Amino acid sequence: GKPALATSALRRSFGAFELTVIQADAQVCNVETFTHEETFNPGDFKFYGGGGTDFWPAFNWVENNMDEPPKALLYMTDGYGPAPATPPNYPVLWVLNEHGEMPTYWGEMVRIEDK
Repeated sequence: GKPALATSALRRSFGAFELTVIQADAQVCNVETFTHEETFNPGDFKFYGGGGTDFWPAFNWVENNMDEPPKALLYMTDGYGPAPATPPNYPVLWVLNEHGEMPTYWGEMVRIEDK
């Protein structure tokens, strides 16, 4: 599937890497870290959460649990929920579904259409 291709592309492009997947709705529900040695396997992936949306918990988790800021944060969402008023000190890419809206003025946006 596409996630496996993305992991192998990351490995080819960047060599050693670390990918932290934070699943959050109105709270952080699950956090997993993948590396070039322990790769993401889409067949083993489980979804958590599914309640209301609040963007604060994921950004707070990064602030409180990562030793240094991430190179970038990709937030996959419909965009409906409260977001921090000011941007963090790392790049944020809001990956929105077909009908999603930017939740805030900061960050970059890319839209993924349903097929």
